[in-house]
Amino acid sequence: MRAAFNPNQNLTIKSNVSGAPHMSEAFGARDSFTPDAATATAVLAAAALKAGLQYIVSYLHSPATARVITITGTVGGATALTGNVVITGTDTSDDPQTETIALAGVATVSGEKLFKTVTGVHFPVRANSSGDAVSVGDSSGTATILIATALGAAAFDMLAGEITNPSESTGAEFPPGARNVTAKGNASGITGDVVVTGLDRAGGVITDTIHLSGDGEVAGVLCFATVTKIALPVQTHSGTDTVSIGVGALIGLGAIPLYECLVKAVFDGDLETGSNVTIGSTISETNYEPDGSPDGNAVLDLFYALPWK
Repeated sequence: MRAAFNPNQNLTIKSNVSGAPHMSEAFGARDSFTPDAATATAVLAAAALKAGLQYIVSYLHSPATARVITITGTVGGATALTGNVVITGTDTSDDPQTETIALAGVATVSGEKLFKTVTGVHFPVRANSSGDAVSVGDSSGTATILIATALGAAAFDMLAGEITNPSESTGAEFPPGARNVTAKGNASGITGDVVVTGLDRAGGVITDTIHLSGDGEVAGVLCFATVTKIALPVQTHSGTDTVSIGVGALIGLGAIPLYECLVKAVFDGDLETGSNVTIGSTISETNYEPDGSPDGNAVLDLFYALPWK
C-alpha cells in the first residue's frame, strides 16, 4: 500500500545521502510478505534432461473434451513448412499415446486419434531462417492447445510442467512475494544454461539465464512473480541428469525506491539492519534479502520512499 507523507504533519525522514529529497517530494510505500523458505525445488522438481532441447511451460493446454489434434503452420508456397509434429498425451481410457502429424505449409492438418490430455509437443527443425511457427489446436480452434510457437535451428520438445509460481499463496497472512529463482543439477559435471521466462510484479515479461554448475545450486538475479517457461539444456550424462528450479533468498519490491538508505525492514517483529537492498534499473532487479530466515509464517514488512511523480 502507498500513502503520501504530509509535510503539514511534520513527517520527515532524515538521510545522510547527499541530494536526498525531503519527504514532501516523495511517497511512502509499504510491502508486506510472508515469504517461504528458500528451497531448491520450489518451482519445479527434478526435470529430466534429454538428448534434445526441452521447454517446460505453464500454457500447454488439453482439450475441453477428448478431441483430435490439429496443427497449423505459418509459411506456405515454395518455402512451405514441412516436417513432423509429434503429440504426446493420453487417450479416452487415460492410457499414454502419441501421434505424428505432418506439416503442410499453412494448411490446418488434423490427426486421427482422440486425445483426452496433451502433455507434450515435439517440433521439427525450421524450414526458413525466420518466420516459421506452428500452432496446435483441436476442433474448437487452431491454437487452443498451444499458441503459435516459433521453430528453431534444432528440434525441441514443449512439455506441460507442474510449475509452482514464487508468488503463489501458501495460505498465510500475506503472499510470499516475487522471488529470484535458482537452478540445481543432480550430478557433478552438468553444464548448460537454464533460461527462465515469466512476469515481474508489474506484469512485465522478464527472462533470466542461469548457468548450471554440476550439482551446485546457482541463483538467478531477477525476481519473478510468475514463471511461464523454463528452457532446459541437453543432458551431460545420458539418461540420468535432472535439473530442479527453486526460489532463492531475494524478495522483489513492488517499486524502485529512491535510495537504499530509505528502505527499512521489519521481519518477524524485529527491525533489521536493512543493508541487504539492491536497487536496480527495473522492478525485477530491485530486491531485499532478509537478515532472518523466512519460513512461510514470519511476516516481512518493507517501508521505503518513492519519487513523487
